[in-house]
Amino acid sequence: FFKQKTAYEIPLRLVGSWTRWQGEGSVEKVTFHPSYGYEEFIEGYRPMQDRPEAFGLRDGALWRLADRAREQPERAFLLLIDELNRGDVARIFGEAITLIEPDKRGPEHARRAMLSQRELWVPPNVHVLGTMNTADKSVSLLDVAIRRRFAFKMVGPSPGLLERVPGLVREIRGVRLSRLLTVLNENLHEIGVGQERHIGHSYLWLVRDEVGDAASALMERFDVDVIPLVEEYCFSDRAQMQRVLGELVDGRGRARLHDVEGFFGALT
Repeated sequence: FFKQKTAYEIPLRLVGSWTRWQGEGSVEKVTFHPSYGYEEFIEGYRPMQDRPEAFGLRDGALWRLADRAREQPERAFLLLIDELNRGDVARIFGEAITLIEPDKRGPEHARRAMLSQRELWVPPNVHVLGTMNTADKSVSLLDVAIRRRFAFKMVGPSPGLLERVPGLVREIRGVRLSRLLTVLNENLHEIGVGQERHIGHSYLWLVRDEVGDAASALMERFDVDVIPLVEEYCFSDRAQMQRVLGELVDGRGRARLHDVEGFFGALT
């Protein structure tokens, strides 16, 4: 998924739709990060609520969901993993990396969990969805063993949404926001910035009833979001920044956002 401020809205909408479809308790949500581990996902020891000085074995997110799914085989259950590539996926999944494969579902494929030695298996009515930002270069990509257990769907910038979604600002002072986004990404492509790092439509997502002065809101988006992002992509190369942003930046790469008229004059 592309790095954009509202990227998480996609899985959130899916969670809402899934819950309306299958009812409460049909979704388990987790976020992977460097400190997230097997103990949170499969099973691990935690302080007991009534005796904080003592530790007890607790089921993790996948185990809890698998238990519910086994008890209610007529329902479909969803495990949503946000930021899939920010954790140590092989360590987090442990023996479950085999159990999520479509042909390894069922008690006949059970594996003993590392800590409790209980048998773990994942029923076929458990569905696993992971989201990740391919633009995030601060983390490693998924290894092949993990990757082959997932089907991948790229969700890129969609300028057309800025035209189709009701209630959005579509045009400001003669500038179509969908066309503006298209041109920005075409310019990024021209300097060698790959599609996975193109600017997402959420940066120009202005809800008419929420932004007040749309022109000032667009200027602020460029000032705090778009121009700094382009600067990062260009490694602060001023000439490259001008190739992408044109008259929005000066020869030293500084934003020309002194006034509304000058800003929209640079855009057009």
